[in-house]
Amino acid sequence: MTNPFDDEEGEFLILVNDEGQHSLWPAQFDVPAGWRTIGPRGERQMCLTWIDENWVDVQQKLDKIYALSGGYDKNTSSLELRKLFEERLRRPMSSQVVTSLGSGAFGSKARKFFFKLDAELIVYGATEPTAKVMIQGEPVQLRPDGTFTMRYSLPDGRQILPAVAYSADGVEERTIVLAVERNTKSLEPLIHEASE
Repeated sequence: MTNPFDDEEGEFLILVNDEGQHSLWPAQFDVPAGWRTIGPRGERQMCLTWIDENWVDVQQKLDKIYALSGGYDKNTSSLELRKLFEERLRRPMSSQVVTSLGSGAFGSKARKFFFKLDAELIVYGATEPTAKVMIQGEPVQLRPDGTFTMRYSLPDGRQILPAVAYSADGVEERTIVLAVERNTKSLEPLIHEASE
């Protein structure tokens, strides 16, 4: 039995959320909350081609997010962050003359005081050890007892992770759609007078 997320002959929808994230979605499933259809409906490759041709806006947004998160700042750049963006954009991040304009960029730079906070999503589960599991259309490696653990970046906004398990004989299929939302707010820094 073919995974509906990988079915080259299947009919797909192109979804987008408020953050501008795109997703290829099998047409036989209901559109998840927080997502809407965009672009044509059709075979997998046609939809992927449409996404590639209309990806410029998303690339520009990711460039801006990368710059604002300090990605182009040589003093704060993270190799892990760079690799994540290069993977998502499917191109190298060039060095640009952009500095970090995050919270406290002007006052705290001189003091060299900083505060960073991030989050990851850890997804874990279990099934029969002989089953096949896919999350977001990617195969998941099961442990000998059928358990698994996956780590994902957790950017701000709503994230949809469809998970599908297939029985070893291909007769039974179970789908769970995990929706997670992250909202990070950075408050303005407070500068207290030093006590003498």
